[in-house]
Amino acid sequence: MCKKSYRDQYYNAKGGCVELKLSSWKEFVDYIYFTDLDHSQYIWRGQRCENWPLKSARDRALDGINSGRDNGQRLRVPSLNDFKLAVRGRRGVNPPRIDTDNDWWALGQHYGLITPLLDWTESPFVAAYFAFIEQGEEQTDYRAIYALHVSTLEAYAKVAKWRAKSEALLQKYDDKNENDPIDLLIKGKRTQGINGFEYVRPLLDENLRLVNQSGCFTKVPEGVSVEELVREKFKGCDGEEFLIKILIPDTERDNGLRMLNRMNINHSTLFPDISGASQYLNVYAKIDRY
Repeated sequence: MCKKSYRDQYYNAKGGCVELKLSSWKEFVDYIYFTDLDHSQYIWRGQRCENWPLKSARDRALDGINSGRDNGQRLRVPSLNDFKLAVRGRRGVNPPRIDTDNDWWALGQHYGLITPLLDWTESPFVAAYFAFIEQGEEQTDYRAIYALHVSTLEAYAKVAKWRAKSEALLQKYDDKNENDPIDLLIKGKRTQGINGFEYVRPLLDENLRLVNQSGCFTKVPEGVSVEELVREKFKGCDGEEFLIKILIPDTERDNGLRMLNRMNINHSTLFPDISGASQYLNVYAKIDRY
């Protein structure tokens, strides 16, 4: 199947988001071969259910609290300062210095903290593994793998930062002549951007899982999913491929996991510890010819 024919299968191509429904695991492999090898600016995420929003664990927890789905319990979402206080003296002798809030959040994410970060990977096949490995009672007919054109969103985020600075400068020139050269220069840069989007690639040495998974994160404003952000900011950009949602039938789970294991993508390699080795053996016992 050629690259053009895959584009013909896109549907709901609106607001920078497109969706592609495949019929088999092999079609996904072909899709990566024919399209992604020419594009290195996408990051990837796999999700077990096709209807799950692209939201961080923190946003999902807040949604539950705000909607009353917390069953009446008095729950609160931990703050970053809560985490910093809780881990004092627990990072070993002479732990590496952590300079940014996002690196702190990434460390907490690694150890199961509810954070505003959303996990992604630079590998479409690692994303596919995470889409297929989990099982649950409420399983949809399709598993979902997302590709986000992160360089575009980063560029628009930089525009938003520049716009905020230019707005402040413009206030100083409100009483100037409209032909003032500085005023005109600033107005020329006043382009719509994306406020609050961050692409996070931590440099911490404490997270071998992140390294083995080619992991990275995105961070968006609270209460907004990545898809909602893209659709809002790229309204009218029909046919553009800033966020691609690829659907693979749930019935292809075993085929996908078997092939990924042949590619050395499994729990043992993605989680290089005793827990990962144990989970690898659990999968080995459940999937024929794994």
